[in-house]
Amino acid sequence: MNTSMLRLIAFSILLVWPLACLSAADSQPLLNTVKAFYGWVLKNGDAASRLEPKIVDVSGSTHFFLDTSTLQAFTEKFMSSQLFSPQFPNTVEKYYAKYQKKFEALTQKDFDELSRDGRGPLMDVEDMDIYFCASAEI
Repeated sequence: MNTSMLRLIAFSILLVWPLACLSAADSQPLLNTVKAFYGWVLKNGDAASRLEPKIVDVSGSTHFFLDTSTLQAFTEKFMSSQLFSPQFPNTVEKYYAKYQKKFEALTQKDFDELSRDGRGPLMDVEDMDIYFCASAEI
């Protein structure tokens, strides 16, 4: 089972768990939204993931940078589902801007150390879905 599917399952559990406390009438609209969201993820998740901003290594150097050239297309992909709030693109932009600023502040010594020791995940989104990471920016 791939990481994206595990994330999807974990996110599903977190979304559906509170439904046990709601009446059937109260829970139906939320269940419909959850169903629509996961249907969208199954159809569009891979395409959206390919548009996600990524850390790019600079060839012949220990430097790297956050490539956000696809950020608008990335957020537009989500917004086209009509399942995300109007604030979602701005929130995602703030999330990536925070890391872009952090990476731009790294010194040559920092880059060399990261190259030598291995950089591992530098952004939360490398371990979690953007939905969780961006929500921390609100």
